[in-house]
Amino acid sequence: MTSAPARNTDQSSELQDDLTVEIMRRYLLATVDEMVRTTTRTAYSTVFSEALDFTCALFDVQGRMTAQASGIPVHAGALGDMVLDVLAKFGDDFQPGDVVLHNDPYAGGTHQGDVGAMRPMFHDGSLVGFAVNRGHWADVGGMTAGGWGGAATHIVQEAVIMPGVKVYREGKIDREIRDFVLRNVRIPKFAWGDLQAQIASAITAERRIASLCERHGVATVIEAGERAIAYSRERFLRQSAVIPDGVYEAVDYMENDGHSTERRPVKVKITKRGSEMTIDFTGSSRQVRGPINATLADTKAGVYTALLNIIDPEIPINSGCLDAVEIIAPEGSIVNARYPAPVFAGLADTTDRIYETVFLALAEAVPNRVTAGTYSSGNCTTGSGFGEDDREFVWYSFGPGGCGARAWADGNTGEWHAMGSCMNESGEIWENRYPLRMIDYRLRTDSAGPGTWRGGFGHVKAFELTEETSLAATIDRNIFPPFGLAGGLPGKCNGLTLEVEGVEQDFCTRFGTISPSKFANLKAPKGSIYRIYSAGGGGYGPPEEREVPLVVADVRAGLVSPESAREHYKVAVDPETLELDEAATASLRRSGS
Repeated sequence: MTSAPARNTDQSSELQDDLTVEIMRRYLLATVDEMVRTTTRTAYSTVFSEALDFTCALFDVQGRMTAQASGIPVHAGALGDMVLDVLAKFGDDFQPGDVVLHNDPYAGGTHQGDVGAMRPMFHDGSLVGFAVNRGHWADVGGMTAGGWGGAATHIVQEAVIMPGVKVYREGKIDREIRDFVLRNVRIPKFAWGDLQAQIASAITAERRIASLCERHGVATVIEAGERAIAYSRERFLRQSAVIPDGVYEAVDYMENDGHSTERRPVKVKITKRGSEMTIDFTGSSRQVRGPINATLADTKAGVYTALLNIIDPEIPINSGCLDAVEIIAPEGSIVNARYPAPVFAGLADTTDRIYETVFLALAEAVPNRVTAGTYSSGNCTTGSGFGEDDREFVWYSFGPGGCGARAWADGNTGEWHAMGSCMNESGEIWENRYPLRMIDYRLRTDSAGPGTWRGGFGHVKAFELTEETSLAATIDRNIFPPFGLAGGLPGKCNGLTLEVEGVEQDFCTRFGTISPSKFANLKAPKGSIYRIYSAGGGGYGPPEEREVPLVVADVRAGLVSPESAREHYKVAVDPETLELDEAATASLRRSGS
């Protein structure tokens, strides 16, 4: 057996002044940014190259995160747990060129779709840390293409699980591991191409860190990581003073699990005392039969992202701020599920709900730092089947919606939820790769929640399916709309429909599903039209107090109908000329009706 890698033995460090410390910290951040660019330039699937659904980070030899690219916030709180699990499994058994694959939801993972590639970084035989790239593979096996199967009742139905395995050992591929993984996914070239992009990003990081070690020594580089962690911790604790001491509570709901119509509570109690903060989810639903369960890593990510956005969104994310909060999530609950509960949708929907429940709890304490409710779902849906020459296809659609209004501004329109931060994909590339035609992609009129500051608008996206396609989805907020705050009204819900021979129906009506948006392997005939309606964000403040010119501008842009302007904002706009009727508006606002 090859001897264990040497740990750092150079104890001298040249970090003597604040300027050098800051330069080194910025170097670490620049390194993870370069990892991102390497990934997008070399990835195969549009999930990586177009949507940027991946996150890159650096860790020290103890498994502490020292730097993370902006990436996907839902990965922020989860990457560290994965790294610690790998370290517990392999200990000192790392050599240059090793690559570990990991996606185990019950050992620090989020859901199986997010596959982590972890590579040790060495300099002159000394292990100096780890480069990690976690990204969403377009397909990871299971009973439903893409993994988003609303009918799943057991985690093994969702996707293959990789519990920390070395696919490369000392730079040499383990063909048995590779073949096992690729034989269990539908489109192997997607998975293998994206994995190579992930590994390429880690190699880029190792080269940059090695260059830094060459110039400054291993001890200096390791201390730079220590200082980066200390910087984020100190800044987080200092800035957390914006939240007054107190106890704050809230509850929101997952509307169903795909197998029953029972709503499932996500309940939070936040206790703030000085620099100490406890986030307690006791009272949340027990884990459920369907795939909306969140792992502990998911829950941590939802909490951390919410708090960072409230306290100071510019704090560099690393272990310094992530370890500064105590989280209580009862095992066996919807926010800390245990085997064999399915968890695939927990990452995209339940984590969003966790984030927003924290916002809802703190709305009274820091009203100027929270938003109303958002579309709050990955709107994750997949299509699969066989096209020309019996070639298998799998597409995965996920997208933005309307975000919640703030106490001082409208919500963002057609934007990603704070837990996502992905990018929209090119319709032209989709039409080139998959048997479909994009026939509609526009903002959704009247989807935004009315308010003094209105929510952001959702969108409508429609595909004409040019081959028979098996559809699956795990989407929430189809029944309970995004909430408004301070008198603002809720936005419209998410929605899915299928149009066949000119008749548009929801999935409960057409297929008899229990849920309108959680289902698996439903056959859509060739020529049908699949429509995805994303929700609008909730409003903030009474709608009738919104400035009249802002309402008129939205009507003229086609975003608010004249009927909604009259009903909710008490503004009269002629539906033909779109001119403001000042007298009628004054009367409406005086009477309040």
